[in-house]
Amino acid sequence: MKKNVFMVLRILLGLVFLIFGANKFFPFLPMPEMADGPGKDFLIALTKTGYMIYFIGAVEVIGGLRLVLNKCVPAGLLLLAPIVVNILLFHLCLDLAGIYMALVITIIYAALVYDNWVSIKPCLK
Repeated sequence: MKKNVFMVLRILLGLVFLIFGANKFFPFLPMPEMADGPGKDFLIALTKTGYMIYFIGAVEVIGGLRLVLNKCVPAGLLLLAPIVVNILLFHLCLDLAGIYMALVITIIYAALVYDNWVSIKPCLK
């Protein structure tokens, strides 16, 4: 039972990153208009760099694929760590509107890190 729950969480989180990462290259999801403010300014700045959004998208796609395909899941989780932290901090500090989804992503991510801790721990020494 426990194994199935973590498998569902792994695939779910992997699909989230795979889909939203791919959306940065090929916009297929409608993006709601953000209210003016620091969150919108931050996203505009990332886009204006010319590369940062694509870099973030690539990291999301690679990490998401690792989770969905169950290939080197600990490496995928480590790759996605800064993305998850930034999603949470972005919504806590700049745009509270999406905080619930950010919390769900963070909780699922933490559960997967817990499930893979034996493999992740040596990488943190």
